[in-house]
Amino acid sequence: MSNYFRRGWDYIRNTDGSHWYSQFKKGNTTYLNGKDKLEVSLSNPVVAACSQIRANLLSKVEWYQEGADGERITDSEWIKLLNNPNSLQSKQDFLIQYEWYRLAYGWVYQRPYGAVGLNVPDSIFNLKSNYIQFPQQLRSPIIFTKEDKDKFFDQKFNYEDPNQETKSIEFNDVMMYFDVANGLNDCKESVVTSPSRLASVIKSVSNIDLGLDAENTIIQTNGRELFSQDTVSKGLGLQQPMDADDKRNIDNKLINNYNVSGGRRSLTTNKPIDWTNISMKLNDLGFVESGANNANYICGMYEVPNELYKAFSKGATFENQKEALIGMYEKTIQPVVDDLANTWNNKFGLQDNPIKGSFDHLPVMQHTEQKKADKLLKVAMAYEKLVNAGLSTVSIEELFRGQGIELNQE
Repeated sequence: MSNYFRRGWDYIRNTDGSHWYSQFKKGNTTYLNGKDKLEVSLSNPVVAACSQIRANLLSKVEWYQEGADGERITDSEWIKLLNNPNSLQSKQDFLIQYEWYRLAYGWVYQRPYGAVGLNVPDSIFNLKSNYIQFPQQLRSPIIFTKEDKDKFFDQKFNYEDPNQETKSIEFNDVMMYFDVANGLNDCKESVVTSPSRLASVIKSVSNIDLGLDAENTIIQTNGRELFSQDTVSKGLGLQQPMDADDKRNIDNKLINNYNVSGGRRSLTTNKPIDWTNISMKLNDLGFVESGANNANYICGMYEVPNELYKAFSKGATFENQKEALIGMYEKTIQPVVDDLANTWNNKFGLQDNPIKGSFDHLPVMQHTEQKKADKLLKVAMAYEKLVNAGLSTVSIEELFRGQGIELNQE
């Protein structure tokens, strides 16, 4: 496979006739049989599950502004905007769409409308990445002076929504978000785009799609059977016509319409014939193992724990599902929230009362707080027992330190 990060186009044709390609036009958002990356993500069951898991978790964030004394302000005009970003989307819809765009394309822009600066905008929209057409002569991203910066961000790109008129938008007017990191692609739009993580698992995506197509074809062969005349003489070779009552009794006991449209599955004849089952055995072809392996690759790239993926896709419950969920909130989703909040704070000049996001209100996160409280209680009880046993404070501290527990000296 050639490296499509080094060229404007890349095309691969498989022996089965399927093909996929990529192009940098409109921010490199197209490949896999010419499908848009978002379309690929939506149509593949594993990618769709991973994307929806992440999007659902992100949508549960609680926005607040931090006051001068560290208090949480949840009723400011800025928080009202983030809880209802535009007239067409709730907070949840807005964040779910954002995460889908970011994961599929690798980057997404947001456009505030209305008052800017210290004034609250009227609304904020996510721009769909494949509608963005960058200028042919994008200025150099190397910025040494304020003039260089101003000239770069004064540039405009076209937003070509097929259902609307084309709009020309300055880079100054948008907020940019990158999934992997901008500047990694070897193309002129590199500094304003980011590679999609979908590219690293595109073969797994293709394998799953092809496997499901093959599985569907095989399932349609269920109930197929072959009848042929028996050439071996039976007994004395005497043929007796089948009694009508016997034939009717046999017909009634057969499931004659199972998995068959437009006819009966089984026939009764007056002459002996051979029967062969020509249904293909699905389990012998390894689709289950192959699908599971490819799903693991995709889940790993999308940072979705196996326990959460299986719970989402199969409705299963696992003992360590709660811990996996907490870990995903803390290690995967919280950084996405922080990136959103930091970008808004910088764009709107909110450093004195910064916007922040938290998941502390969720019941599953209370589990963490309860574990901390239980641990603190156990440490306190152990400390008290050691003091009553006559150990010195220094000895107790050394004992706890040996167990990886540091006591507060204040």
